[in-house]
Amino acid sequence: MFSWLFGNAKSVEKAVDAVISTGDALFFTEEEKSVASQKILDWKIEYARVTQGQSISRRIIAAGVTAMWMLTGVVALVAAAWGLDDYAEYVMKFLVDVVMQPFSIIVGFYFLAHLVKK
Repeated sequence: MFSWLFGNAKSVEKAVDAVISTGDALFFTEEEKSVASQKILDWKIEYARVTQGQSISRRIIAAGVTAMWMLTGVVALVAAAWGLDDYAEYVMKFLVDVVMQPFSIIVGFYFLAHLVKK
């Protein structure tokens, strides 16, 4: 009688399953948190294993050059937001002419060194 409203039994079953799945997805249980934490820990351990050949000095240099690149970009963004277009243009030119090439070389060397070893 109500088949036009609810369809057949399989479509009702699918709809109920969808509602249950949606309700389950809304809550992050302790078990799910534990599984997610374990996956993150496994990823960190694998990352540490893969990058263990990279020296601490290379990491510091890469972090320093990356910080300089990011800081220069933020300075240009703030200068442009304050209407200092000439200064923002100067900073971007500095970023491209002075910082970009060492940044690319150092970060490329840092991330690609373990690939070349393989």
